Parts: sequence; C-alpha cells; structure tokens
Amino acid sequence: MFKCISEEEMNDYVLKYNLAGKYLNNKNLAHSKVAAEFMKSSYNIEDKELLDAVSFHTTGRANMTNLEKIIYLADAIEPNRNYPGVEDIRKAAETSLDEACILSLS
Repeated sequence: MFKCISEEEMNDYVLKYNLAGKYLNNKNLAHSKVAAEFMKSSYNIEDKELLDAVSFHTTGRANMTNLEKIIYLADAIEPNRNYPGVEDIRKAAETSLDEACILSLS
C-alpha cells in the first residue's frame, strides 16, 4: 500500500497522520507507517500485531513477533528483489525465521 504514490502525496499522508518529520521526503520508510495508519482509519483495523507488522515491515525492530518477521522477510525476499545475499536469505527463510532476519538485517 502507498508504495507507488508520488512523494508529494506521501508527504500529505505523513502530515495527515501526524507522523514524525523524518518520514517527509522518505517514501521508502513512510509507506509502511502510512499504510498502518490508513488501515486503522479507513478499515477500522485494531489488531496491534497486524498493524505493527505492516508498520515495521521495512525496517524490522527488536523483539519482532513471528508475524512481524514473516511480513518483514516477505518484503525483503519477494521475487523482484535482486541484491547481494538475497538468495542466502531466501534459503534461510525456508528453515528459520530468526536466521533469515539476522541475515537480512546484517
């Protein structure tokens, strides 16, 4: 959600949802925060674990739940990703969420 909107539109959402200024002019990080806020306000989603998984899927965080790890890794290793080490992360994800997350974060 929101990954393909213009930077100007993203900035409008950042301001609308009163997100931190660090998300202005930073679509790659802002889209996850905006998506979580949109899910709350437009779809009345209140499941904190789901909202956190969406909110932190681009950065990860300490003490992620399994759902957060799954969503984080799904984004990191989706088929269109092509960067050094992605194949190692994909392979690790087949057997260990923790190992795959550590590889991805490193």
